[in-house]
Amino acid sequence: LSAPPTNSARAPTGSAQRKLDVRVSKMATQRKGKEEDKSETQEKASKSILDELKARRRQAKLQTLKKQAYVNYTWNGLAALLVLLLVATIVYYSVYSSPAVKAKTKPAATNSTAESDAKTNQNVPPTKSSAHPTNGAPVSPKNSNAGTTKKPEAKPTKKSADSPPKKPTEGSPKKPSVSPPKKSQSDDPSQPPPAENNHASPVDDRDTPLLQRPIPPGDPDRPYIIEFLAGEKFTRNGRYNEALERYNDVLKRFPQSPRAMYGKGLTLELQAKEKKSNKLTDMAIDFMSKVGFESFLAPEAFKESALLKVAELAQARGKYPLLVRTLERLYEMFPTDQWYANKLGVAYVNEQNTKKAKAHFQKVRRAFPEDYFAAAHLGLVLMSEGKHEKAVPLLLEGLQYDEEIKSNPKFYLYAGASLTALGNIEEAYGLYDVAVARGLLPSKMQRSIYNEPDLTAKPWWSEEESGNKEGLGRLLGNWGEIKNEALANIEGEGGMFGSAPYLLLFSMGKKNVENCRKVPKTCALLEAIPAMSGCTRGQVRLVSLQPKVHIAPYTASSNTQLHYILGLDLASPLILRSGEEKRSLEEGKTVISDTSFEQEVWYQSDKFGVILTGDIWHPDLTESRYTRLPKL
Repeated sequence: LSAPPTNSARAPTGSAQRKLDVRVSKMATQRKGKEEDKSETQEKASKSILDELKARRRQAKLQTLKKQAYVNYTWNGLAALLVLLLVATIVYYSVYSSPAVKAKTKPAATNSTAESDAKTNQNVPPTKSSAHPTNGAPVSPKNSNAGTTKKPEAKPTKKSADSPPKKPTEGSPKKPSVSPPKKSQSDDPSQPPPAENNHASPVDDRDTPLLQRPIPPGDPDRPYIIEFLAGEKFTRNGRYNEALERYNDVLKRFPQSPRAMYGKGLTLELQAKEKKSNKLTDMAIDFMSKVGFESFLAPEAFKESALLKVAELAQARGKYPLLVRTLERLYEMFPTDQWYANKLGVAYVNEQNTKKAKAHFQKVRRAFPEDYFAAAHLGLVLMSEGKHEKAVPLLLEGLQYDEEIKSNPKFYLYAGASLTALGNIEEAYGLYDVAVARGLLPSKMQRSIYNEPDLTAKPWWSEEESGNKEGLGRLLGNWGEIKNEALANIEGEGGMFGSAPYLLLFSMGKKNVENCRKVPKTCALLEAIPAMSGCTRGQVRLVSLQPKVHIAPYTASSNTQLHYILGLDLASPLILRSGEEKRSLEEGKTVISDTSFEQEVWYQSDKFGVILTGDIWHPDLTESRYTRLPKL
């Protein structure tokens, strides 16, 4: 066997070994450092790649968000544009399609409202539902209604209403600028200049619908503007239930909403007129009262308009204390407003509160010396107190300078009555001639103001001409029994029926059951004459005439009825004048006169007398015609 090869190299010595170890260690360290550098480089590269990937993802996400936001903004903008178009359409059709706006292009009426109202007042008697502030003051012995105040022609406004007549009252009233009335050439140039007609009624508030007005920012009603516009349009179009649903929906969410209460009140008022419901009218008054009297959120225009509506409805319902309280509130809100001041004074007159009416009109005269409307009404109050010397100058001032008083026939009668009481009869007739020339009275002697056309006018009539010859003949044939029943109810020597000088049997077409029990035969005979017992514009009475009595000249307010008198117990003839002709009446005789002509009565006996009087429908009036006439 051959021996293994041997290494001829020599083993390193100790120092060499150390150098070798150092070298090997250094090489290992360098190798490790390179490996660490390589690992760090690789780590940095990986991190850089990850960062780049993250950046790309963020950029992609940002682009996606931008696209989504753009889409959202686009749809939101389109939705907002659609809402604006809807609101603009509603407002356009609510405002510019209204009859009031269309009426702007039509020629204005040539006759003033005052003239047309004056002509209307000649033929149509006022009713409690009249919207005029002056509806009558029972302070005059015969014609007890005060002058009728009319509203002037309404001026068109920028936001005129599109509701037809008799639609709800809306908007705050505005006072038109009215030039002073011009004096005619016949007026005395030494007299003071005419006063500005500041008591003219405000513009009809339908012409400025409040619910169509913009609602300012911060107003709590602003979020419900769409409901208000829709409700107002439903009301205007007669869709009352749908309008009430809109307003009720707002009131559920906001019970104090003044606009919702106001709109609901207007809707209920119209619904009440359609259904002829007093209950709905009272509900409308309640909602309007909440706006006018109680709401602290309602703007002043809403308060004023609501109070005006309360006053109108309260007068229509005969709630005169509420009417006065409402007008007092309006006068308190607007103390320098002559129209409200005068309207309140007239309400006092209508309420027969002459003390307050006198003090109020004196206050108005001190504040507005040239307010001749107030002057005329102050004269009316003084006339009712019998102070004719003070009343006449005030009444004549109104008739000379105030257009509204000039067109009211009642004030000619008031002034004429005061002049007659002072003995100035010719001057009174001269005043009546002026009224006749202005078309306010039929004639100087026939001075009725509520006249039906085409009725025969003459001072005296016969039983046959009256159209009730048979019934009146039975009355005359039984005059002895009627006399006995009448005298049986006279108490004592004073000739009185209890505490009154008359015994009322029928009034305004209704039987007085209690009094008819006292004179049954008389009432049975009267019931057989429907034109007398059923006359809704007159009375039937047994009347006691006091000795030496003189009834001053007077006229009835209408030409629709005749006056029947039957002499029962007369110690001397009763002298009567109708127009310019006198006639005498004795026991067991009758006369029939037309009391629209001037009447005067004398009874010269020293003893009391008894007569039966009754109003009977004019024979030219058919039953279908007089049953439609309102009561006076």
